[in-house]
Amino acid sequence: SASPPLPPPPPPPPAQRPSLSSCKGRAFIRRWCLGFPDTFALNVTWPSQPSKQQIERMLQALPGKIDLQKLVSFPTHLEATRKGRSLQLKGMILYYGKHYFATFLSQSKHWLLLNDKKVTDLGKWKDLANRAVRGKWQPTVLFYEVKGGSDSTLSLSLFFLCVSQ
Repeated sequence: SASPPLPPPPPPPPAQRPSLSSCKGRAFIRRWCLGFPDTFALNVTWPSQPSKQQIERMLQALPGKIDLQKLVSFPTHLEATRKGRSLQLKGMILYYGKHYFATFLSQSKHWLLLNDKKVTDLGKWKDLANRAVRGKWQPTVLFYEVKGGSDSTLSLSLFFLCVSQ
């Protein structure tokens, strides 16, 4: 499936930017990650009543893995450690009808639904996506992890995404 559009590349270094007095264009926003996280959480903001089509388009465009260097900047000393370290989608917090529940990928590569009462095997990604669209489940927090993790203390980074009407 197609990946969602990525933000534009980072702006040029400060030495190559015009001075503020001569700047007539838009401001640059740069997001920094000071260490490479084991877990990356992406917060999704939805319109108050999203349609099934909006949920379906979002799930179709949702990448199974992400490369953080396309979303955030890293300090120079992390250049070597971040190369080739993509993060894979491992779980989501979903919302429907004033209720939150979770889905997480099991070791057997099946998506599990965890709610207040039980754990249900939903099957593969396609099965989860179909059920989410039918039920109008809105993914609100996406959890991406480094494959295999690390032995270091858990590090977590947060990022925000808005789905518009």
